[in-house]
Amino acid sequence: MLSRIGQIDLSIGDVGRGIDRAKVGVLNSGAFNNFDPDCIHCVYQPFCGTDVIDDISRYGRIDVPRPDTWFCGRHLSLFDKVFEVLYRKDEPARASVAAWLGVGDWDDSMAPIHR
Repeated sequence: MLSRIGQIDLSIGDVGRGIDRAKVGVLNSGAFNNFDPDCIHCVYQPFCGTDVIDDISRYGRIDVPRPDTWFCGRHLSLFDKVFEVLYRKDEPARASVAAWLGVGDWDDSMAPIHR
Protein backbone atom coordinates (compact mmCIF):
# COMPACT_ATOMS: atom_id res chain seq x y z
CA MET A 1 0.00 0.00 0.00
CA LEU A 2 2.73 2.48 0.91
CA SER A 3 4.48 1.66 -2.32
CA ARG A 4 1.33 2.29 -4.36
CA ILE A 5 0.78 5.75 -2.89
CA GLY A 6 4.42 6.71 -3.39
CA GLN A 7 5.48 6.99 0.25
CA ILE A 8 7.96 4.10 0.16
CA ASP A 9 9.94 2.75 -2.77
CA LEU A 10 10.01 -1.03 -2.44
CA SER A 11 11.39 -1.61 -5.92
CA ILE A 12 14.47 -3.81 -6.12
CA GLY A 13 15.26 -3.10 -9.75
CA ASP A 14 13.63 -2.74 -13.11
CA VAL A 15 13.34 -4.66 -16.36
CA GLY A 16 15.99 -2.62 -18.17
CA ARG A 17 18.75 -2.68 -15.54
CA GLY A 18 17.82 -5.84 -13.68
CA ILE A 19 17.85 -6.48 -9.96
CA ASP A 20 19.61 -4.03 -7.67
CA ARG A 21 21.62 -6.43 -5.50
CA ALA A 22 22.41 -3.68 -2.97
CA LYS A 23 18.70 -3.09 -2.28
CA VAL A 24 18.08 -6.81 -2.01
CA GLY A 25 20.98 -7.08 0.43
CA VAL A 26 19.60 -4.30 2.62
CA LEU A 27 16.16 -5.94 2.76
CA ASN A 28 17.65 -9.37 3.39
CA SER A 29 19.80 -8.03 6.22
CA GLY A 30 16.64 -7.36 8.21
CA ALA A 31 14.68 -10.39 7.07
CA PHE A 32 16.17 -12.96 9.44
CA ASN A 33 16.51 -13.01 13.19
CA ASN A 34 19.47 -15.43 13.28
CA PHE A 35 22.08 -12.70 13.74
CA ASP A 36 19.98 -9.80 14.96
CA PRO A 37 21.63 -8.46 18.15
CA ASP A 38 18.26 -8.18 19.90
CA CYS A 39 16.97 -11.58 18.81
CA ILE A 40 19.99 -13.79 19.44
CA HIS A 41 19.39 -13.73 23.18
CA CYS A 42 15.61 -14.14 23.02
CA VAL A 43 14.23 -17.42 24.27
CA TYR A 44 11.60 -17.35 21.50
CA GLN A 45 14.03 -16.80 18.62
CA PRO A 46 13.52 -20.27 17.05
CA PHE A 47 9.77 -19.71 16.92
CA CYS A 48 9.84 -16.12 15.67
CA GLY A 49 11.03 -14.00 12.78
CA THR A 50 11.01 -10.43 11.56
CA ASP A 51 8.70 -8.39 9.38
CA VAL A 52 10.68 -5.81 7.43
CA ILE A 53 7.63 -4.66 5.47
CA ASP A 54 5.78 -3.92 8.71
CA ASP A 55 8.85 -2.09 10.02
CA ILE A 56 9.05 -0.01 6.84
CA SER A 57 5.34 0.80 6.93
CA ARG A 58 5.30 1.72 10.64
CA TYR A 59 8.72 3.30 11.14
CA GLY A 60 9.99 4.09 7.63
CA ARG A 61 13.10 1.95 8.17
CA ILE A 62 14.17 -1.62 8.98
CA ASP A 63 16.83 -1.00 11.63
CA VAL A 64 14.52 -0.25 14.56
CA PRO A 65 15.61 -2.21 17.65
CA ARG A 66 13.43 -5.33 17.66
CA PRO A 67 12.03 -4.91 21.19
CA ASP A 68 10.73 -1.48 20.15
CA THR A 69 8.71 -2.83 17.21
CA TRP A 70 5.02 -3.65 17.21
CA PHE A 71 5.79 -7.03 15.62
CA CYS A 72 8.15 -8.07 18.41
CA GLY A 73 5.85 -6.87 21.19
CA ARG A 74 2.90 -8.72 19.70
CA HIS A 75 4.84 -11.94 19.26
CA LEU A 76 6.37 -11.82 22.74
CA SER A 77 2.86 -11.51 24.17
CA LEU A 78 1.59 -14.39 22.04
CA PHE A 79 4.48 -16.66 22.92
CA ASP A 80 4.18 -15.82 26.62
CA LYS A 81 0.49 -16.77 26.49
CA VAL A 82 1.08 -19.98 24.57
CA PHE A 83 3.73 -21.21 26.99
CA GLU A 84 1.68 -20.13 29.99
CA VAL A 85 -1.21 -22.29 28.71
CA LEU A 86 1.12 -25.21 27.94
CA TYR A 87 2.40 -25.24 31.52
CA ARG A 88 -0.94 -24.73 33.29
CA LYS A 89 -1.88 -27.36 35.80
CA ASP A 90 -5.69 -27.06 35.48
CA GLU A 91 -7.60 -29.80 33.67
CA PRO A 92 -9.69 -27.61 31.31
CA ALA A 93 -6.51 -26.03 29.90
CA ARG A 94 -4.83 -29.42 29.59
CA ALA A 95 -7.89 -30.87 27.83
CA SER A 96 -7.89 -27.93 25.38
CA VAL A 97 -4.18 -28.31 24.61
CA ALA A 98 -4.58 -32.05 24.09
CA ALA A 99 -7.53 -31.47 21.74
CA TRP A 100 -5.66 -28.78 19.77
CA LEU A 101 -2.68 -31.08 19.33
CA GLY A 102 -4.74 -34.19 18.63
CA VAL A 103 -3.27 -36.16 21.52
CA GLY A 104 -5.23 -38.21 24.03
CA ASP A 105 -3.96 -36.50 27.15
CA TRP A 106 -1.75 -33.61 28.24
CA ASP A 107 0.21 -34.40 31.37
CA ASP A 108 3.39 -33.17 33.08
CA SER A 109 5.61 -35.27 30.83
CA MET A 110 4.43 -33.30 27.78
CA ALA A 111 5.92 -30.02 29.03
CA PRO A 112 8.80 -30.85 31.35
CA ILE A 113 10.34 -28.17 33.52
CA HIS A 114 14.12 -28.18 33.32
CA ARG A 115 15.97 -27.05 36.39
